[in-house]
Amino acid sequence: MGGKDLAEQLKTLRPNTKVLLTSGCTNDMEFQNGELVGNVSFVQKPFMPADLLAKVQEVLKA
Repeated sequence: MGGKDLAEQLKTLRPNTKVLLTSGCTNDMEFQNGELVGNVSFVQKPFMPADLLAKVQEVLKA
């Protein structure tokens, strides 16, 4: 099972759970805006530590 599928199942069971996926190899359009259906966020590799920190903070505030 991939991360996206796991996140979707997790959000079904616990809708308020914050999820942040990361990948270095995707051209999937659903990842392009940094957010998936169901409030699952995404950060593309490579990223700088400050970028990851900012995204984690953004996800936790949402």
